[in-house]
Order: sequence, then C-alpha cells, then structure tokens
Amino acid sequence: ISEYVSIACFSIEYALRLWSAPDTWKFVKGSMNLVDLVSILPFYVEAAAAGVGGMSGTRILRVIRLVRVFRILKLGGKFSKMQVVGGAVIESMDMLGMLGFLLLLSMILFSTLIYFCEKGEALEGEEDQFRSIP
Repeated sequence: ISEYVSIACFSIEYALRLWSAPDTWKFVKGSMNLVDLVSILPFYVEAAAAGVGGMSGTRILRVIRLVRVFRILKLGGKFSKMQVVGGAVIESMDMLGMLGFLLLLSMILFSTLIYFCEKGEALEGEEDQFRSIP
C-alpha cells in the first residue's frame, strides 16, 4: 500500500510540474526530471504488462524494478541540508553517547526493579519462568 501511495504522490507531483512548465520539452530533458520519470515509469510498465498478459514475472520487468532505486537520486537537491544535519549529529556525538548510556543504565535498573517486585507472583497454575536475571 505504501508503494502505491508513494507512486501516486510522485506521479501527481510530476504531472503538475510537467503541466506548469513553460517549456515542456526542456522540462522533460532536465536531468532531475528524467530521474523522476525513470523512477515512476517502472510501476506503470509493470502494471500494464500484468494487465495485458500477466507477464509480471519476466526478467525484463525484474530489471525495470531495479530502476526504482533512482528515487534515491531525488534527494540530491537536499544534500546540503543533509550535510548540515550530519555535521550537527557528529558534533553532538558525545552527548548522544551519554544519552544512550543513561538509557541503557535506566533500562537495566528498572527491569531489575520490576523483576524483584514480581518475583514469586506467577499466575495460578503457572510456574515462575524467571529464576534469575540473565
């Protein structure tokens, strides 16, 4: 279902950009627009082939499915923003490490506390499954 929703969103976006472009041919020849078209097209080719003769299992369509990886190239325009976020994460790595350590420590502390609170309180007819804390 998520694939159908994403294909629908990409298709609508591409169609609206194509419709609103002042020079349609120049728009279609643009490198990022070709990437968009190549990432959307395999879905429709596969759907048409499956509708015509049920050929969805052929090798050609499997290769066309691999072209969907081109969707990742759409992120190229946001690369500088992703670099800023990556730099911020790298600069705060010591704080993230401390956060992970404190999270692990609190998880061990509270799970031990729950173990001792529930010790010996198995349901009627059931044996206590936990003999010790691993």
